[in-house]
Amino acid sequence: MAADPAYLIRYGVMSYVGRFRLAAECTARLGRGQSVVIKTERGVELGEVLLPLDEAGASRARSVEWQCVLRPASPDDLARARRAEASRAQRFTVCRRVLEEASWPWELIDIEPLLEEGVTVLQYLGPHHLDASDLRARFRMTCGLEVVLEPVGSDEESADTGCGTGGCGSCTESKSGSNSGCGSSKGSHGGCGSCGLRRKPSERVAEPAVDPV
Repeated sequence: MAADPAYLIRYGVMSYVGRFRLAAECTARLGRGQSVVIKTERGVELGEVLLPLDEAGASRARSVEWQCVLRPASPDDLARARRAEASRAQRFTVCRRVLEEASWPWELIDIEPLLEEGVTVLQYLGPHHLDASDLRARFRMTCGLEVVLEPVGSDEESADTGCGTGGCGSCTESKSGSNSGCGSSKGSHGGCGSCGLRRKPSERVAEPAVDPV
């Protein structure tokens, strides 16, 4: 095991997998199945430890400085996650209504509340490259949510859906101040070729990828 530990961690309702180093303030040694609080490109959320990485894997994890394990999940973290999960059905209804009122012509598949207050991932079937600033502002004003857009499927499959904005530019942002981003090579999925994660929300939306071990 590497002197500076890193771990393969599963997270999100879609069961994404990525390499995560320990944050400087986290000195815990983690075990398989342990719940941890992680910083991803989407925000702050819970993850599950799968296994420690060898030196080669740890080196790749350390190359993405912002992506890390913040701490082992505390009882307060777990309670907050349960409260967020309990609000999921209600948030889905609210988010679908906002999208319908805004006449956005793509389909909401699911939503995922993160640990940060109000931050909600919208998983949808539609185009991957959106200028969604107006939509984000509408969510803030109508229901106090900060949304992260996460497309499902390939961009080609949703090419006929249309973005409804009169022209696609850069994609959505995550919660202000999260400083999340990939900072690594961009593959066809718009994500990180070394860490197996998707995209920097402040730059683009792309489909998920699984990190090969």
